[in-house]
Parts: sequence; structure tokens; C-alpha cells
Amino acid sequence: LRDARCPDWQAYPERLPGTPVVIEEAVVTAVFGDAFTIQDPEGGAYSALWVYNQRRELQDALQPGHLVRVEGSLIEFFTLTELVPDPSGITIQGMSPVPEPIVVNDPVRVADGGDLVEAMESVLIEVPSTRVLNTAPDCPRDFGMFVVSGNLRIGSEADFDYTPARSDVALSVRGVLHYSFEHQKLFPRGDEDIIAVDCGGL
Repeated sequence: LRDARCPDWQAYPERLPGTPVVIEEAVVTAVFGDAFTIQDPEGGAYSALWVYNQRRELQDALQPGHLVRVEGSLIEFFTLTELVPDPSGITIQGMSPVPEPIVVNDPVRVADGGDLVEAMESVLIEVPSTRVLNTAPDCPRDFGMFVVSGNLRIGSEADFDYTPARSDVALSVRGVLHYSFEHQKLFPRGDEDIIAVDCGGL
């Protein structure tokens, strides 16, 4: 559905009604507010979708590791491939291991303009060994983001206790890659996805 190199790939409408699809046995990798991400159990590039659960069906019950069937419509929402479920279009089928995150050693490749942004869109990834460069990229507005090496934005769709400071060393940041408001962003799922060393702003 997502890899444009496939012979049966098609462009999706920018708004509803979209292209009807049924996704069988996908693994939930992250849950955020009114959205969640699903991924093929075997993982890999192009293996994930952002699901905009506007009716919030089962949203509070969903958790990473749930195996789900999703029936709905695919749209290309400001370049983000997004699945909008039909009413009663989400079925929890069981549990499955969450795919291991794909390690991206150079964060610039998944930041704005990076060569891997399409392949890694909505995929669970890990960026190791980076440094916090900016804690207020949208100053004077504050959307709870910070920026690490390679100008990769780390978003705050989920709650976490870590308070970034410039020059902190992020030994590992895990999350799903997302695009919104003209920027690529890595969305951690919680405190367990951020391992950082506080360097006191030095």
C-alpha cells in the first residue's frame, strides 16, 4: 500500500472518501490521543500506517502489541498516508510481539528532507547516540518538541517525564516517525523510549 515502487501501488485521495482497504493482522505499535500506528508483524521499510481514529473506537483499550483488523479508507493527508477506520472498522484479534525498531544511525536521514522519510513513515525506529541541540524550535510558541542532531524533531504526542536541555546526550530515542505541520517528527511512546544523559546544559 505504501511503497511506490510496487507495480500495483496507487496514489490516494487527499480527503475522504478515500481508497477502501482492509488490513488484516497488523500489530499496534503506538497509541496517541485520537490516533495509533499499525505495522506488519515482520516489520521493515514501508511496513506501517498512521490510523486516525476520529470516532475513538476502542482507542482507550488499544495498546502496543494488540493484533488488529482495520477496515477503512486510505488518504494522503498533507503527504502523510493515513488510514481512517469505518464505523466499527477496528477489531482486536489478539496479541503479537511488537516489531523491533529499525535503527537509523544518522538522524538526518529521517529529518526534514531526509532520504528515508517515506520508507520509515509511521514505522517504529530507533535513533542512537544523538545530542540535544534545541529545546524551543518554535519559540515563542511551545509545542513540547526538542531537536537532536541532524535537526530531527522529537515530539510529545505521549507523556514523558524527561525534560531536555541543550547538550544532553540522547543515548537512544525510540518512536514512530510522523509528518505534520511541514516537519518530520519522531514520537516516543513514553519514558521507556528515551535514554538520555543530563549534561547540565554544558
